[in-house]
Amino acid sequence: MLRETPDKKPLGVMIAFKPPPEAHSGQRARFYRRLTGYIDYSNHGKFKYQRAGLLDKLPHINPVDSLIIIRPEDEEDVISLLKQEGATIYARRIILEDEDLEQLSKLP
Repeated sequence: MLRETPDKKPLGVMIAFKPPPEAHSGQRARFYRRLTGYIDYSNHGKFKYQRAGLLDKLPHINPVDSLIIIRPEDEEDVISLLKQEGATIYARRIILEDEDLEQLSKLP
């Protein structure tokens, strides 16, 4: 898997996605919860728990809704989850800017 261009510029993966068009609101909620995580309340709101999604475990950039930029080594995990949920996916390798590289080098 390529991590840089021939002239040594670092690469990332840009993924645009949308949930399946036939998905009802519960399926869309499950899709986004698995991807981004959620806050779970118990005992009538007395306790709060942060439930981690896949992106909580990976360094990523989320410039706009339904678009993420990730490291090439994380591509397989993210694409696999999106395919399991039946999402429409558009993925491309991109050349990272210095500030993008800095953000992607931080662990969440």
